[in-house]
Amino acid sequence: MSTPTLSGIVTKAADQSIVPASRRPDGTLRKEIKIRPGYTPPEDVAKYSNDRLETSRVVAKSEYPVGYTPPAEKKDEPVGSGTKKSKSQKKNERRKAKRAEEADGSEGERDVPAVMVPKPKKEEAKASAPVPALAPAPVQDSAPADPQKKIKALEKKLRQAEQLKEKQAKGESLLPEQMEKIDKMADLEEELRKLKVQ
Repeated sequence: MSTPTLSGIVTKAADQSIVPASRRPDGTLRKEIKIRPGYTPPEDVAKYSNDRLETSRVVAKSEYPVGYTPPAEKKDEPVGSGTKKSKSQKKNERRKAKRAEEADGSEGERDVPAVMVPKPKKEEAKASAPVPALAPAPVQDSAPADPQKKIKALEKKLRQAEQLKEKQAKGESLLPEQMEKIDKMADLEEELRKLKVQ
């Protein structure tokens, strides 16, 4: 008999391998397991390796990522020395300077840009007058201007309130909003009378 491998397989003869019988923690006995010829358990398979894998493992243990060559250490350079700046760095510095000037020159005051009006085409420019600046839209009342519409709306609200009142009389429970509608019935009737008199 040979020594067991990592998986516990023991080779009896040249073509016969087994996992020997063993005892479980509760005291019962495990049976001996026969292994078919040529089978190698995953635990016993040697891991594939080559030079590249080995170097990547070594690099992985280092503090730098794979393929990164750390730069040579530079001596301390004074700020503002002859280092060149990229276009975007120069652009950002100009923006910062401009913002600083605006903040110093007009604190609290901002130039409100004029309303952008599209330029008319050449043919239209000759025929039409200059386009006036856009003015804010006038605020409209939520109430309809036509008294007939207002009367219809009030009658509808009264019908809904009557239906809710009937539900309440039958004993159904109502929401607070529905109770408010019932309470406003007298005001609606008064407003409706005033409109019909006009």
